[in-house]
Amino acid sequence: MNTSRGLRLQVHLPFSQQPVPFSKLPCIVTHDRSLGERYLQALKQEWNLYRQAMDAPILLRSLTLTGPDPAFFDPSQLRAFLKSMLAGVQLHPDAYFLLKAAPRSLARTHLTQLADMGFRRLSFQVRDFDPVVQEAIGWIQPVSEVAMIHRWAQRARFESVTFSLTYGLPFQSTSSLDQTFEEVQALAPERITFSPIDSQARQQLPYPFKSEDFPTGSHLASLQQRGRAWLSKLGYRDIGMNHFARKEDPIFQARKTPTMPPVLGHLHLHLGLGAQSDLWIATGRNHSDYHGYLNLVEQGLFPLTWAHEFTAEELAARQ
Repeated sequence: MNTSRGLRLQVHLPFSQQPVPFSKLPCIVTHDRSLGERYLQALKQEWNLYRQAMDAPILLRSLTLTGPDPAFFDPSQLRAFLKSMLAGVQLHPDAYFLLKAAPRSLARTHLTQLADMGFRRLSFQVRDFDPVVQEAIGWIQPVSEVAMIHRWAQRARFESVTFSLTYGLPFQSTSSLDQTFEEVQALAPERITFSPIDSQARQQLPYPFKSEDFPTGSHLASLQQRGRAWLSKLGYRDIGMNHFARKEDPIFQARKTPTMPPVLGHLHLHLGLGAQSDLWIATGRNHSDYHGYLNLVEQGLFPLTWAHEFTAEELAARQ
């Protein structure tokens, strides 16, 4: 496995002390913190398995830490874990560290510690600011709370904050969406994702809803159009995959530059429960079951439920 073009590493921390809707990766709701310590050890073992399989020094292009509740772990735990993961790793000159989390889960000490470790990007799962919509989806986080975490992140030297917004939620209307974007305008995050609710997320909602509770057809289309009009009005530009950035944002400028470096051949390695990786020559998905994942890793085995190695013809088609 050749890493000369760079490795993009993502680590999933699945623990939360309260239910988490919209999680596309496994989530374990528990107050037993001993489960977290054993899981961190397993992540380090899985990482070592891949490091042994790589035939070149590791050039890290990005590190993404995902999870519904990073505050499940003590800041010193995370610091020791990340220090171990990064030992002996070479950072690309343009490497970045990103934290994806729910604002309601973050503590100021966590942001400060992660900033000290080099994290400069933060992605918030906001969804919607309307209290009626928040109660319906079980995602209660007042604007004041999000604003406070946003300020903490800025003071901790995070340079880019992304708000993840969703349309098509139960009881969502164009007027409630207007209210959400008015709050977004006041907080002024550097980037925004604006995407529709998917079928998997609908199945994870905490209450049974009638089909008429969800915006559909022309109503859904009007929400999309209204949201995109707001984004344009606020100075955000489409950079692809439902992501939006300001014109002065480096990622927007890079998309306009013909010399933007290609991503072909980059390795995307995702560690943890339910993780899916693309190592260019092969792809695979990890166990989604906590004990199944741990049992394999602790035996020195890759915790995969399936894997596919691309043929020469398939690799040629990927170029």
